[in-house]
Amino acid sequence: FKRAEQHLSSAIELDPENHVFYSNRAAAYMAMEKFERALRDANECVRLQPTWAKGYSRKGAALFRMDKLAGARDAFEQGLDLDRDNATYVRCTKQELQLVMDAIAQRKEESLEFKERAIEAFNVQNFKRAEQHYSSAIELD
Repeated sequence: FKRAEQHLSSAIELDPENHVFYSNRAAAYMAMEKFERALRDANECVRLQPTWAKGYSRKGAALFRMDKLAGARDAFEQGLDLDRDNATYVRCTKQELQLVMDAIAQRKEESLEFKERAIEAFNVQNFKRAEQHYSSAIELD
């Protein structure tokens, strides 16, 4: 993937307006777990070609791996809105979107558990523990 990234970087130097190069380099960055760089390239891809669904998929994948779930959900949904006629794209993107939605649901469940623990701690006047649990809940929300 490192060689792919190098070749795509060279291609971008020659044609900086080609959204596919940014999309492909984002994929290479994802494979190398360089999620910030992948997101930067996905955003550039979307900027260059805002009606190309795959750019939003790249963006959603990077945001998901960065644990930015709301942004990932929004990006995948935008991509689906743009390319509902491509059955393969829709199937794959819906699978990715489901992973995001599952993670959001899990996060909400964990947040509720922390809030319940905070209430219990507050009721026994353990305010420090209540504050810790509420802080954990806020981080998840």
